[in-house]
Amino acid sequence: MEIKIRKATNADIPFLAETIIEAEKSGTEVLSYSTIFGLSEDEARNYIIAMLEEETEGCEFSVSSFFVAEINGETIGAACGWVEAADGMPSSLLKGNLLRFTIPKENFERAIGFASLISEIHLEIKPGTINIGVVYVAENGRGKGLVSVLLDAVINSLKAKHPEVSEAGIQVFDCNSRAIRAYEKYGFSLSLQKSSEDLELEKYLPSKTKLQMTKKI
Repeated sequence: MEIKIRKATNADIPFLAETIIEAEKSGTEVLSYSTIFGLSEDEARNYIIAMLEEETEGCEFSVSSFFVAEINGETIGAACGWVEAADGMPSSLLKGNLLRFTIPKENFERAIGFASLISEIHLEIKPGTINIGVVYVAENGRGKGLVSVLLDAVINSLKAKHPEVSEAGIQVFDCNSRAIRAYEKYGFSLSLQKSSEDLELEKYLPSKTKLQMTKKI
């Protein structure tokens, strides 16, 4: 078995879109891009591909922020990260602008109606830290330690460019126990948790509890 970790290229965009979708689902069938924006999963995938093609650094819709894992030539996993607000622009604003530009107006306006509900479990990303935006390993690649290898690639690459950075963070829904175990194994620990008592939230997000995990680097 030959494992290869490399920087993502535009040829990986379809897999990166799948990575973003599966990571967002967090082991459930709930895709927020569908439930909140009123899109089918195929429509959401097409818009995610379009946003990746825009190459906006500083958020998850950036091919250059991704590393991918291959086993025997097959792409099997991916992870992305960035230094939050490295250029002064928060990733939430970059992502919001991209969504506004890409998603049809009526779907974007529908999402605005959910803003107050979603804000109940919103966690701010600390500026000047490495934020791991997305991690995903396909079913047939699991159990091989690829999460740790991908995290190493992302964090080490960013740390080399930004040696002053001393902390990495990742956000995860509490229902994603497999991911939480993998992050704990890597050295992340819980630093903040936000929950909502509104059961309605579970119709639109994988869970009504979100965790912030951090690690000194």
